[in-house]
Amino acid sequence: GLYSFASSGGSIANSFLLVFIQSVADFGNAMVIGGNYNTLIARHRDVEGVVAAVTGVLAENHINIATLNLSRTRKGQEASMIIETDSFLSEEAMDQIRQLPAILSLMNIQPVKAGEIDV
Repeated sequence: GLYSFASSGGSIANSFLLVFIQSVADFGNAMVIGGNYNTLIARHRDVEGVVAAVTGVLAENHINIATLNLSRTRKGQEASMIIETDSFLSEEAMDQIRQLPAILSLMNIQPVKAGEIDV
């Protein structure tokens, strides 16, 4: 896949972004992450009920969804779900999602606040 980003910082920030982009690229589908919200990325089998199950876990844990993006490689194959939330997911909520039968991998990314990366 092709990934691009703009950076006005030095090599430390660029190295961080390249490692981050590669780890996200391992999920298989091109994706855009704004970085302003907590972001949950799930790679899963493309079967019915996955979105309902994942968003149900979020609702049970009082986590509000800011945005949700869904894509798949092919019907019935693999899909990726990107959910930006207003708050961080607890380890308990992450475990509940990991235990769903269709989930293949799961990543939770906290937003980077200004000044946290030294450039």
